[in-house]
Amino acid sequence: MAIDEATRDASTRSDLSAASLNAHHHHHHHKRVHRSGTVDSLGGGGTPTNGNSFTSGQKYEEDFVSSPTGKKSTVTDATTSSSLSRESLASLSMSDLAHAVPRTKNGRDSLMVRPTETLQHMDPSMHDVHGGSSNSRYDFDTEGLSPLIIAARAGDVVEVNALLVQPGTDVLRRDPVFGQSAMHFAVRGGHMSVLKALCSPHVVGSIINVPDNRRNTPLHLAAAKSRRITKLLLENGADATFFNIRNQTPLGVHIITTNKDDPMLCEMLLRHNANPNAAVDQSTLLHVALDKGLNEIALRLVRHGARLDTLDENKKMVYDKVDKATLKKLLHKINNSPVWVDDKAFDGCMLCEKKFSALGNRRHHCRYCGRLCCSECAKNKVSAWKFPKGFDNRLKQHGGAPNHKPQRVCNVCFDVLNEQQKGLGNDELSGHGSDVDQFYDRNLNVQWDELKGPANHPVATRKVGGRDE
Repeated sequence: MAIDEATRDASTRSDLSAASLNAHHHHHHHKRVHRSGTVDSLGGGGTPTNGNSFTSGQKYEEDFVSSPTGKKSTVTDATTSSSLSRESLASLSMSDLAHAVPRTKNGRDSLMVRPTETLQHMDPSMHDVHGGSSNSRYDFDTEGLSPLIIAARAGDVVEVNALLVQPGTDVLRRDPVFGQSAMHFAVRGGHMSVLKALCSPHVVGSIINVPDNRRNTPLHLAAAKSRRITKLLLENGADATFFNIRNQTPLGVHIITTNKDDPMLCEMLLRHNANPNAAVDQSTLLHVALDKGLNEIALRLVRHGARLDTLDENKKMVYDKVDKATLKKLLHKINNSPVWVDDKAFDGCMLCEKKFSALGNRRHHCRYCGRLCCSECAKNKVSAWKFPKGFDNRLKQHGGAPNHKPQRVCNVCFDVLNEQQKGLGNDELSGHGSDVDQFYDRNLNVQWDELKGPANHPVATRKVGGRDE
């Protein structure tokens, strides 16, 4: 009997020690990110197919995904939070997600005003781009990763090439935490040689546009990181129109996150069908670029069709927020017929603010910029054939002869058109772009990485090495 009592006492002490150890481990859950199981394969949304939950991805997912009721999942319930966030990711519609993200006091998506945070939300390694620590709190071991992902993450191109020709290698296998492919990891590490291997003809078509759990494709990550990698992906079929979970295209990600007014990467994406009028929260890419002082990028957007009449979150048009000198530069870049401002949008002239009236002061639309003007501010006329080539009425409908019919334009656009005729602006009429435009035409077809030199005379330099940051 004494032996039985001693055995029970020892068992009780063992149970108490185990409970204490579990409580201590749970208390320090945030200090050591780990995975609670191993997954061999993933479902379509990156959810483990065997039902295991992974605590290492909880913080990453709860930063981005809210439940359908608007309440964020928490990490305090280790048995339900991961599955909840993954279920939320799968069940929320795009409109739900658009309302689930945090807003600033101005109504703008919080990522819009904190570009560094945008990088961290998009990809946990992206904080390294701006000089963060190389030891990311999101680093995890190789448990659950395919051999191809492990090799791509390490930049081991020899192993990657060997695996790509090995029967049974699943190039679509994604990691069990973020749902990222081998190509995502290669972009994150800046491993050009690995990316070139993954862009092999028999592989690239199946992997290059595969999104992660946030619907970020490799191009989204590259657009926030490297011109050189972006160029490689675009040349191999990356989709520049793909929307991530926050309705951001790669072009939107680039403009939101960049602090450099270098339009080269923007130009590349635009030449691959990126939408220059894509919405960003309650604004547009052009408004965001101008708000951040990225005037050169703004000029490229307008050249590719960005509209100046769209409203930002404060209900302002581009015309309302830039000075006259900047406006003239933007107007020089217009290539296509404008969308006329609605007659009911303004009760006065958009140039002098003089009130319109049915008898004394009639409304007139400038045929070049589309603004509503009074008679005095739109008293000049220009022959239609002097407009840029993309304008609808530049040529006569029958025969294609120049249309010499006078077109009413505002005083500002009249000056812009005269400057273009004299060669002071972009020579759109002769079909030749400016020096900077010709520079883009020459250098978008060569291997390059960095740009140095004055804004009007940039110089392309080649970069040697597999890492591009």
